[in-house]
Amino acid sequence: MSRGRANPILPALCLIGFTAVCLVPAHSPAALPVDEALAEATRYRGWEVASFEVTGLDRHLADDLRDGLALNGKRGLLRTRRPPLFPGTLADDVKRARAFAAQNGFPWAEVRIAFRPDHKARKVGVTFELAPGPTVVIDSLSVSGVPDYVDAAAARGAPLSRGARFTESDLTRATFTLNEALAMEGHPRATVTPRVSLRDSTRAEIVLAAKPGPRCVFAGTRIAGAPDDLRGLVLRNAQPSDGEQYTPTALRRARRNVRELDLFRRVDVTVSEPRDGEVDLLVDLVPRKPRSIEVDLGYWTDDFLRAGTRWRHRNLLRGGRGVELKGSLSRFRRDGSFNVWWLSPFGPRTRLTTRLHYVMELEDGYDLNSAQAEVWASKRVGLGGELQAGVSVADVSLKVTTTDTDAFKAESGLLTSLHLRANMDHVDDLIDPTRGVSWSGRLEWSPP
Repeated sequence: MSRGRANPILPALCLIGFTAVCLVPAHSPAALPVDEALAEATRYRGWEVASFEVTGLDRHLADDLRDGLALNGKRGLLRTRRPPLFPGTLADDVKRARAFAAQNGFPWAEVRIAFRPDHKARKVGVTFELAPGPTVVIDSLSVSGVPDYVDAAAARGAPLSRGARFTESDLTRATFTLNEALAMEGHPRATVTPRVSLRDSTRAEIVLAAKPGPRCVFAGTRIAGAPDDLRGLVLRNAQPSDGEQYTPTALRRARRNVRELDLFRRVDVTVSEPRDGEVDLLVDLVPRKPRSIEVDLGYWTDDFLRAGTRWRHRNLLRGGRGVELKGSLSRFRRDGSFNVWWLSPFGPRTRLTTRLHYVMELEDGYDLNSAQAEVWASKRVGLGGELQAGVSVADVSLKVTTTDTDAFKAESGLLTSLHLRANMDHVDDLIDPTRGVSWSGRLEWSPP
């Protein structure tokens, strides 16, 4: 039997056919109008929404919209909780999508919905396809009722501008900015009312109507809720300067100063109704429990178990003078301290602290006993800064138990030192910071 020659055409045709099949695009489900989509959703009632997408908008807008819809689920620590699909939930999300589009300059946006069902797993993917339609732009912008001395940018209605796409968020920011600018010029009861009207389907007319009200200065300070022995302390920290013009900054400063005293669990700072160009600063307080106790127990590789406790009374000596007792015990170290502090002795955000500290270290090569007395004054600066200056005197007793004469160069006796310290902490999170700046510096000098 003779051997025939192989035909090269057949494999080539098979390869072409296979490639053609692979290049055919997968079937994508057609997006349905809302009414048809709601009827279609009844077929997948209770199915898990495996994926949810929003298309047709700018990426940032689409992400913001998706994050605000119920079908997107909730992100947990380890996984995202996927919601079940119900027609009612779908209808509510459609309303939210239309409202979101209108708030961002697309009031004529249309929503269509596509489903990608997986019948075997009883899961469905959902896509909102938005057709934004005509964009609404700001055709006219006017601001009324603003005095000449108010910030020029705020008086023009920034960040709104003629010809820009209208968004509700920009309108809210412009209203807030103008109201804040009026308040910074001494108007505690200023109001700004925005008015929006459509000239046609794509042009908006915006009016910001301001009512500044009277321009005021601070006349006095009224305190409610503070114990009698703390009223003077609160007054020193909250009271504005004589004749100081009203500003929101003065309110924030008073609120911060009183809150940092750590004596009140609620601090409300407002102003009274204006009268003859004057307002009173109103400070409403709820005291916190002055006593607290802490107990801790930890394990360390060198000390094994370490136990500690701290008792604190924030106002034991009255007038903002507190006391703290602290101690810890471990295999090689015992220490205890007694602290007394006085709040605001030199003005707001200042503190004077006295500490008596005793340390006993029982190591393999030495025994150390140290008794220390320390006094320092500190002042908070800005949001996260602190300056400190102090002096300390320590009586150190060192007993060397090793035969290595070069192991220790220090000797027993009195040790006096002066120190200056500065630190600044501007990080976004104290436990797990991702951005910001934190620094600290210390200068110490000990006389010979």
